Parts: sequence; structure tokens; C-alpha cells
Amino acid sequence: MTRLAPLLQSIAVPDDAARAVDQIYCVCRRRGSRRCYNGGFRIGVSAMKRFWSACVLMLLAAAAQGDVRQYKAGDLLIVEPWSQELPPGSPTAAVYFELRNRGLDDDTLTSVDTPIAAEAQLHQHINQDGMMKMQRVQGVTVPASGHAVFAPMAFHVMLLDLKLSSPLQAGQHFPVTLHFAKAGDFVVEVQVLKQAPAQEEATEHAH
Repeated sequence: MTRLAPLLQSIAVPDDAARAVDQIYCVCRRRGSRRCYNGGFRIGVSAMKRFWSACVLMLLAAAAQGDVRQYKAGDLLIVEPWSQELPPGSPTAAVYFELRNRGLDDDTLTSVDTPIAAEAQLHQHINQDGMMKMQRVQGVTVPASGHAVFAPMAFHVMLLDLKLSSPLQAGQHFPVTLHFAKAGDFVVEVQVLKQAPAQEEATEHAH
């Protein structure tokens, strides 16, 4: 990886796009013919033109890939927080997202809270004697250079005793505060959807 990688990570460019841009940069450096100094690197002028053109195209493509919402909390990325639309009278709701750890140390999501519910608990679905059961957990570890997925039939945040005058409907959003052992507290906006995103449906089927 080049010195460009930390810059791409700092602005939360999706991992695939960041790796691709970084690889293009390396190729451009090797193929440059006329030499000049630019940003601390000795790079060919024509190579730099190809690199920046590729950068623009790659980042535009990444932005158009699905409007993925990401929040950066230290070494952690909180990706696509969402909840499902509820029927009238529902006393509970669930929140889902993905946690990605770009650091060298594990971190732990210890608790969650939100103004729209009296209590928020961390839950996990487990297979017990051939039956799927939901149980409360005290924390969810996000391994170093790894991830933890909150999805239907997996880890999720359960919101109890909702303080709502009307049920959650698609298009609405609400704040949730995630409390991490190392990254600290971080507020995200949870988007209410009519149905699970495609990637979450795939995760649900895999469990």
C-alpha cells in the first residue's frame, strides 16, 4: 500500500474503491516516463494524469454504488444503520448495521441507547436444540481488522417500550448512540426502511 491509503481511509472511501485507487497509483508510478516531483513522490507526468483521471472515475463509481451511509468512530466504521417499518401498536423495534474495525486492537460495543425507547438491549439469535432463540448479550466484540454484522437472525439492537406517538414508517430516521469500550460514544442516524437491504437479506439467509 502507498501513502495514499491512509488518506482514502480517513475520508471513509469504501474498502474496494480504496484498494483499486491505490493499485492504480502504484501502476502509474511504475509506468511514468518523464519524471517530476509531486506530493513527495517522483512520478511521471503522463502517469499522474492517468492516475487522477482513474481516481475521479473510481470515486464517482463508488459513490453511485448504492448510497451507502458510513460513520467513522476512531478505527471503526459503522455502516448502513437501519430499522424496519413497523405495524401499528408494535412495542419493540430492531436496529441493524455493520461494524468494521480498521485498527490493530479489538473493540467492543458495550451498550446502546436512543431517545425513542425506554431501553435498548444487545441481542443475538442462536440455534439451540434445532430452534432459533433470541438471547441478550452484554457486549459484541469487533475483532482487529475484522467486522461484526448486526442483521436479522443474528446480532441486533432491540428497542423496548417505544416512546412513539405513531409507528415507524419508511423514510423516517432516528438517532441511536453506540457506546464502545475504546472508541467511546458515537451517535448515528438510523434509517427506517420498508424491507431489508439486499446485502442484509443475503446475511439472513446465510444464518
